[in-house]
Amino acid sequence: MPGEFCSLHGSSLYAQSSKHQESPFIIAAMFTGNRREHADRLKNSLETLALPFVIYEVPTIHRSISKAGTDDIAFCKPNFINFVHQQYELPVLYVDADVVFRERPTKIYELAADDTGFAIYNWFGDVANDGYAPVPVIIDGERVSDRIYEFSHSIDIYDPTQLIVSGATQYYTPDARPLLQGWLSAIARFPNVADDEVLDYTYNFIFQKALVRTYWWSKEYSRYPWWIHSKPIIDHPQSPAEFDSSRHFKNVTGQERYKTDSLSRRPPQGPFPRDCLIDTQEKCLFRVNDGAIELVDRLKIDLWIGGRM
Repeated sequence: MPGEFCSLHGSSLYAQSSKHQESPFIIAAMFTGNRREHADRLKNSLETLALPFVIYEVPTIHRSISKAGTDDIAFCKPNFINFVHQQYELPVLYVDADVVFRERPTKIYELAADDTGFAIYNWFGDVANDGYAPVPVIIDGERVSDRIYEFSHSIDIYDPTQLIVSGATQYYTPDARPLLQGWLSAIARFPNVADDEVLDYTYNFIFQKALVRTYWWSKEYSRYPWWIHSKPIIDHPQSPAEFDSSRHFKNVTGQERYKTDSLSRRPPQGPFPRDCLIDTQEKCLFRVNDGAIELVDRLKIDLWIGGRM
């Protein structure tokens, strides 16, 4: 039946660590055959850090993950996470197959030790979520595309009781099964909506939050390249594809995926003034006024470009 957990038919175990039985949690990912290069990159990073993992090759993915996916709900994220729970009887750190582990994720071990049932990155729970993007410029007669950055986006709303996720990394214990069930049912109801936004809706409107202890982790554990000031622990090296507005929750359903009456605006609290440009080579901030460059300040924090300082 739609919205019910089911088997992961047609899938196969691609790789696993040898000592996952000794770990308090397991890292899990799935991929289709055209993403094997990413799966191998993830596998190598996990093996380098001696982390517990399983990686499955699946025949397809559900269209809540990709517009090019299929109607087979077996291959949506909540069903996959529940499958791993059943197979290994451990808390699951789900990760997209295109992430890379840069360091040992010590926070996950802490979460497993303190009975946290659900953890994820929450834009609504991060007071400083400013992102930055490279801007092409001409320097000494040459076009440079990866040196100068500018403010690109943020969510200037703070409400840690609600959820707006970036879901490349997610942590669930078996106690969080009601959240996975609600998410799966909502995906069945709204199959054309991106699954991150369906998870927001599920958490904000359907899930009984008192059932599971929740933790919002920092950007380092779901680090995208627009957070150049955050040292990556679990890194998503490439920016996601430009989002298709036809997959937005509100555009499909006609309603918001969060409750608007409890939201509060917050002033910008990012590490750099939003009207400044960032020179990642010279490690400085500057503005351009009437064609003249005005040095604003020297950088006082490290930057991480391409996963490296």
